[in-house]
Amino acid sequence: MGSTPAGELARIKVQHPVWSIREGRPGNGGGFIASRWLADGRPQQVRAPSLAALERSLWVWEKLRPDWYDPAAQDAGRPPAR
Repeated sequence: MGSTPAGELARIKVQHPVWSIREGRPGNGGGFIASRWLADGRPQQVRAPSLAALERSLWVWEKLRPDWYDPAAQDAGRPPAR
């Protein structure tokens, strides 16, 4: 993995498994979007103009909010119960 845009995206997805990462639509500004559910049931979304910027943002968000992970919600693809 790495060295190509697809490889970089795959590497970032492996390093940040609880985030759903996708390419943004050109009509909505393009770039990349990562989303996840917080432990309290709220959705969180991070947008960035490039994969490198997205990766930096994800590392920052994970350090700021380390209590975010709810395996049951992630496995079901839905927000955690309140």
